[in-house]
Amino acid sequence: MMDLDRLRDLFVAVNLFGYALWMSVASLNNVIGWSGSLDAIRRLFSMEALFERPSVLTPLLSRRQLHPRVHIFVLVYTFTLQFSGATLLWISFFARLFVNGEGQWEGFALVGLLVCAICWVSMLVGGLWFAYWIRQEGLQIAQLCLLIWTIVLFLCLGCARQTQNVMVGPFHECPAESQIYS
Repeated sequence: MMDLDRLRDLFVAVNLFGYALWMSVASLNNVIGWSGSLDAIRRLFSMEALFERPSVLTPLLSRRQLHPRVHIFVLVYTFTLQFSGATLLWISFFARLFVNGEGQWEGFALVGLLVCAICWVSMLVGGLWFAYWIRQEGLQIAQLCLLIWTIVLFLCLGCARQTQNVMVGPFHECPAESQIYS
C-alpha cells in the first residue's frame, strides 16, 4: 500500500506533467494558428458576439477595442505567459524526475503556477471587461476551471512542502496528517 506522501508526490507529478503539456499545446497553438488566435482576440475585443442575433445592446459596448495593435499586444502577452508557464513547469517536472532530493524543482513549479494563474486571471478579467459571459460562457467556464486547477496544484505543492518540515509562506497553516485523521 502506498503511503500518503508517495501518493501526493505522484498526484503532483502527474499534474505537473499534464499542466506543462496543456500550456505547451496552448502556446504552440498560438504560434501555429497565429492569425486564428489574433482573429479570436479581435472578435472578443470588438464584442462581435453581442451583435449576433438576437443582438444584445448594452452600455458595455462602449468598451469595444478595435485597434489591431492592441490585439497583437494581447496575443503576444498571452503567448508569453503560456510559454513561460509551460517552460517553468517542464523544468520543475524534469528536475523532480531526475534531481528529486534537491528540492529546487518546487520553486520552479510554484513560479510556473503563479505565471499560469496570472494568465488565467488576465483572461477572466479581460473577458469580464468585454462582456464575454453574455455569449461565451463556455470560454469563461474553461478559464475558471484552469484557474481552479492552478490553485489546487499550488496548494498541494505548498502542503507537501509543509509535511516535509519546510516552512513556505502562507502554507505554514496546512494541517499535519495526524491532525486530519484524528
